[in-house]
Amino acid sequence: MGFLQLLIGKDKYSIPYTIKVDEPLNLAHRTALIMPICNEDVERVFAGLCTIYESVAAISRLEHFDIYVLSDSDDLDICVAEKKAWMELCHDVGGRIFTAVATV
Repeated sequence: MGFLQLLIGKDKYSIPYTIKVDEPLNLAHRTALIMPICNEDVERVFAGLCTIYESVAAISRLEHFDIYVLSDSDDLDICVAEKKAWMELCHDVGGRIFTAVATV
């Protein structure tokens, strides 16, 4: 049904339906940016997350965003690599990225 709504384009609850493309960011609201990961290439995922962080920082709007890494990885080596990459990224950017991991 969701795909059908996308094709029709008349879902009154969809984000594009409720906002204008050129509408300025509402500074009274916060937005969560979510990076899901599950047994993926850790270096690639965190490089992408770093790029997202830098893009938001470049427009001076970091205070309006919360960035989360959500991991469902079940490979212990990958989990350790994810935690290490997350800690390094937090160190590099001042600790503004949160994480939630599934227990292995």
